[in-house]
Amino acid sequence: MCDRRATTLKCMPQDEPKVGEITGLLQVVRAGTNPKDAEAKVVQLAYDEMRRIAGSMAGRNNGGTINATALVHEAWLKLNGNLGHVSDRCHFLALAARAMRQVMADAARAKSRQKRGGDQPRFTLHDSDGAQNANDLDLADLHEVLEGLRSSYPRQAEVFELRAFGSLTFREIGQFLDLSESSARLDWQFSRAWLRAELSDDTSTAHDDEAVSE
Repeated sequence: MCDRRATTLKCMPQDEPKVGEITGLLQVVRAGTNPKDAEAKVVQLAYDEMRRIAGSMAGRNNGGTINATALVHEAWLKLNGNLGHVSDRCHFLALAARAMRQVMADAARAKSRQKRGGDQPRFTLHDSDGAQNANDLDLADLHEVLEGLRSSYPRQAEVFELRAFGSLTFREIGQFLDLSESSARLDWQFSRAWLRAELSDDTSTAHDDEAVSE
């Protein structure tokens, strides 16, 4: 059984024995019984799923310098020693996706500082499953405005993160957050519109500042 007291995330139905093992190991971490060994086993068992998420994110990180394997390793460095509040496998994977986004944003900011005015890392954002229409967004800017969305609309930010960075379907997101599939889709549409408006305002402001400086 999944312990849901520490998070609103909910586990998806799974028959694989390792899913229960991951949750059991996280319980060991929370109890403080040999947590380092338990955390190491968690990442071993969840590595394939972390690698799938990282592969999707790295594949849409246009101009980025970090590959999927490095993304998993860097994300684990952020998570290692900080799993005491994680309730189950679902919660762990959501935090892993967030850590990967932070790693990608840090890499994008570093590249921006090194190459002002050149091609900056972009993140391809698809409208929906199989959609042809997509947006290329500045990754560092996206990270910043997403934190703003989280402060005002935490659930919608969670949906966006799980969808855009975790590559989950709306059905999976609904199971994670105890939402209907339609509600997850509406939250995705809202968060995309909110972020697009914020990014447009930032771009307009930057252009205005450049015009004034000239």
